[in-house]
Amino acid sequence: AHAAQASPADREPLWQAARQAAADFERDRAASPRQILVRVQDALTVAARGELLRLEAELLPDSGRSLDDAKSAFREASRLLEQRDEELTREIPQRHRQSPRGEDLSAEELTNLQHHVRYQRSRVQLGLALCYEPESDDRIAMLTQAVDALQQPLTQLGAGDPLADRLRIQLAGCYRLLGNFASAGQTLREVQPSA
Repeated sequence: AHAAQASPADREPLWQAARQAAADFERDRAASPRQILVRVQDALTVAARGELLRLEAELLPDSGRSLDDAKSAFREASRLLEQRDEELTREIPQRHRQSPRGEDLSAEELTNLQHHVRYQRSRVQLGLALCYEPESDDRIAMLTQAVDALQQPLTQLGAGDPLADRLRIQLAGCYRLLGNFASAGQTLREVQPSA
């Protein structure tokens, strides 16, 4: 958060400090059952950097370097989030077979975390898609991947789950950018009206 508000010249040390804090925790507290939360946060730090660079690239007259840096950050964040998703896929069945001890996350908590990881990964894919020219093959490929990442958790979440509506809104945005306005409209109609 500090890096996102700092001047461009002051940002890089702050991004590095945030990532180093995660690395230090992983090294110093290797036995902590909360490691997965720190690793997810580390991926979100990389994603936040990519999003800031992408937004700046939209505003700067010579955006080539910022856009390339944004793409690199988004690719790294996507890779990190994919690793966390795979880690959760392995861990969740084991947690179903045993009761959590101490600070262990339950199978339900890990499943909810996995849904959030997939949502964040779709946001990263959308950010990367927006780094490419409209209607380019790269943009279409990234948007299609984002749609796939969003659809899976929607089949598992209850209708009243607050994350479900965030997923639907993100999905509708992806459909709109793909030019599939009928699916975008249908997806938005499924959003639960707020009380």
